Amino acid sequence: MTIKSTIDARVISNKPLQKGRACKYFRMALALNKPVKKVIPGQFVHIRLESKEHVLPRPFTIFDVKDKGRVIEVVYQVVGKGTELMSYLRPGHKVWVLCPLGNGFKIDKKIGMHVLVGGGIGAAGLYLLLKEMTVQRIKNIYVFIGARSKDDLCLLPDFKKLSKDIVVATEDGSLGTKGLITSSLENFLNKFVIRPSSLGISLYACGPRGMSEAVRKLAIARNIPAQLSLEARMACGVGLCRVCVCRTTKGYATVCEDGPVFDAQDLA
Repeated sequence: MTIKSTIDARVISNKPLQKGRACKYFRMALALNKPVKKVIPGQFVHIRLESKEHVLPRPFTIFDVKDKGRVIEVVYQVVGKGTELMSYLRPGHKVWVLCPLGNGFKIDKKIGMHVLVGGGIGAAGLYLLLKEMTVQRIKNIYVFIGARSKDDLCLLPDFKKLSKDIVVATEDGSLGTKGLITSSLENFLNKFVIRPSSLGISLYACGPRGMSEAVRKLAIARNIPAQLSLEARMACGVGLCRVCVCRTTKGYATVCEDGPVFDAQDLA
């Protein structure tokens, strides 16, 4: 285990991704006083606020990296007091970060088709992966993004800048196909031969637990390699506190240090 040192950072921007006072999604850019050398898509950052109310840091997937590692961006949803306090941060405010943390996605260039599956704000964990695939000029990339309604698809414009092959599903039918994104994914996979693994398909998923489990079952049933980025509550972010353990075929593992990205076949 490698213990990382805290990096001082300052807020560059903290923009709402929805109109109106009831906005619950934000995109924040942080300038680091020490640039990160390399970020693997799927890794995350721990952010600690300058607040006595919330001492423990919060984990957020790294949405984007800019200016040669001097700037990182995160996308977050206001779900509690900690993220509510984050939404009040303005340019110049100071925070402390640990990054990059965890293990990210692995891109196999030998695979013939790459399918990215994101659910809700969890799609943020796939943007950097799609960006890296684009930089590497990887072909045959398909993106599946689902949410409860069109109001929860605030990251869709960013994905559309990188890919034209995007399938959208909403549970209320307000945009794209009505239903779960995993149903759209299953229909997509059913179009191929009985043994789709012979086509060289690989799945990459990030989203709520239910969606990740559905993708895992689809992948295992069809013998398709899949990498899942798991969501979990955590405190330390480096594998010490054991708050974020998950079950694997080899026993228990920590989402923060052993993950957050796991091979579907390794999860129990």
